[in-house]
Formats: sequence, C-alpha cells, structure tokens
Amino acid sequence: GPTFRLPAAARRALGEGLAAALEYAHLLVLHPRDSAPRHLGELLDTGWGEDGVVSLAQLISFLSFQIRAAESLAALGGDDSSSGAAAGGIDDAEAPAGAASAGAALGSGTATLAGSAVPTGSEAPADAETQSGAEAPVGSQATAGSTTLAGSETPTTLHERVTEYPDLKRPDRFTRGGLGWLPWIEPVAEDALTDRQREALVERARTKSPYFRLLVRDPDALEARTLTDFDIFYNVDGGLSRAEREVAATVASRLNGCLFCASIHSHRAVQEDASYLDAVQRLLDDGVEAELRRGTGDESSHRPVDESSGRSEGESSPRLADESSSGTGLPSAEAGARWDAIVAASAALTRTPQAFSAGHVDRLHRAGLEDGEIVDMINGAAFFNWANRLMLSLGEPERIGA
Repeated sequence: GPTFRLPAAARRALGEGLAAALEYAHLLVLHPRDSAPRHLGELLDTGWGEDGVVSLAQLISFLSFQIRAAESLAALGGDDSSSGAAAGGIDDAEAPAGAASAGAALGSGTATLAGSAVPTGSEAPADAETQSGAEAPVGSQATAGSTTLAGSETPTTLHERVTEYPDLKRPDRFTRGGLGWLPWIEPVAEDALTDRQREALVERARTKSPYFRLLVRDPDALEARTLTDFDIFYNVDGGLSRAEREVAATVASRLNGCLFCASIHSHRAVQEDASYLDAVQRLLDDGVEAELRRGTGDESSHRPVDESSGRSEGESSPRLADESSSGTGLPSAEAGARWDAIVAASAALTRTPQAFSAGHVDRLHRAGLEDGEIVDMINGAAFFNWANRLMLSLGEPERIGA
C-alpha cells in the first residue's frame, strides 16, 4: 500500500509524537494490513506509552467504523449527496487520503487523547534495543528495518517494549477457525487488572484474553466498543439473522486481510447456518473479488488482484444489474440472492465508505431485505472495519492445533 511520511518541516512544527501519530493514522485508515511491530515501536520511540498507543488505535479504528455506518445509513435514508457512487462510482485511484492532508490543520503543542498526553517533543528516547528485523505478518510488504518511507530510512532497531515472534507459526491462508492472536505490546497482566478494567471487560472470561487485556489499557473505549459489538451481533430479536450478520463481518475481514477475524466469523456463520458452508469456504479460498465476479458473471469489470497472501482487494463498481444467484452453493435462489447482495454491499462500504450507494440499497431490497435488516448488515460490516484495524495493527495471528 501507499506510505506516508511527513516532511522534516512539518515534523518540526508538529513535534515527533504528533507526527508519528499522523503517520500511524494514515496506515490504519488506508492500508491496515501493512501494519508491523515497527510501527508501534515508532510511536513508543517518540514518547507514546502503551496506554496512549491503544487509545490512538481505538480512536482511528472507531472513526473507520463511524464514517462507514454514517455514509451507508445516509444512502439507506435516500441521501446519496455525499456518495461518490451516486455520480457513477469512485475510481480506485481516488481512495480517500484524508490522513495525508490532515496535518495542515494541526498545530504544535500537547493534545490530550483519552486521558493520555500526546507527546510532541522532538527527542526520541534512547532506550531502544537492536534486534534483527523479523518477517512481517502474512500479506505485508513491510518488514522491520527494510522499508524506505519518502526517502527516510526505516530504523533498524526496534523499541525494547515491542515484541516480535520470529518462530511464530503464521497462517498462510484464510481458514475457518484454528487461529490464535499475539500482541506486539504488553497487555495488562491478569493479576494487575483494576476494578475499573475488570468492569470494562464486561465478561469475566475476557480476563484470559491477551487481546482484551491489551485493549483494556483504555477501559472506557473498550467498554463502549464491547457494548456496541454485543448490540450489533447478539441483539437478534428481529432484523437480520445472526448468520447473515456474520457473513457481513466475514466479507469485511476477508477484504481487509484480517485472517484472525475472518477465521472467527466465518466459523460462526457456518455454526449459525450450516447451509453457508460451501459459500463461506469459497469466499475464504477465492476472495471477495472472485465472489463479486461470480455473482455478475463479468470477468472484465474488476481488475485482477493477488489474494494469495490475504492482501486487500477492491470493488471497481457497484453491482446494479439483475444478478443470477446460481452457483452460490446455497439451497435456494432467494438465499443466493441475499448472499450476493450482502457480499456486494459489505464489500462496497469496506472498500470506500462513499461507495455504498442507493444502488446497493435497491439490490438489498430486491433480494428481500427490509430496512431494519439492512441497518444490521451495515452495522455488522462497518463494525469489522473497526475490529480488523485493531487486530491488524496491535498484533498478529498464529496457527494453533493441527
């Protein structure tokens, strides 16, 4: 993906801490799959603490959810005025680059984020430990100590509080289940959790999870995120079925290249509805781009992509024509039409928020979804643009079991 490095003059004006945060925001917004341990090291090197890093990741990832939900709900409500798709679609070269231009609006000084001071000093700590660059997660082109950003050499040292796993059994493909996750920075130890942090975890079992014990460094953000998660996926009294919500989550995760999230939610989709087995497995094996081509039968309307490593894919145009549901692997034409419409809509809002348009809403309606079900689909796919970014930027998956 594209890289972004502030010029020296901008770094001096903003301070190293805020400059590093802006570059990290660009990474998470536009190509989270390229995240690597060194990116967290760069934040720590400029004075960020682990609590602040988690708060920053939550803020950026939440906004990735919020803008997708807002744009898509506006399209559902009949307002396509802000949607690029309403004017014939967004070209792949016109992906949003708000992070790259946001620096113009920022000044120097100290900002406050979730109770943590954002460091703006120009001196980086001198307590970094020299380590060999380990292989970046599957699908990433960036490895520690190997990437040049806008003419600035990437440091060959990694901050001593960042953990790499050179012998990790990394997954080399998307699977249903069978993956664990390891953090790149230290979670809160289970025996060190405060009462407030235990409350924010919501469920007692989450004290055993390194992922949630890492996120609980910002308990307010985690608690709000968890309650949002539960309401979107567990409140199934009416609206979209749980299986179809999990399909939306799987599409977003497959498109973003989040192997861990895709493994969990593809498995859950099949648990909820066994008839999804073949379709879900095909989605994991072949990718979203191939699934979109299968639905339309149009091999020319999408550019080819290399999905073998789980890299992000793009949808070149909304699917607005009458589509056949044959070949979905689902038991009925109605189920196939719903699958195709949900996959296309989830992919569109994941690729670029404004790409979700009235055309997608119309297709969902024609497939039999009511407005309340479309709201559930939007929230399910949008939420995983939040979850994927946290998983991808704070740690990496590992293969477990056979």
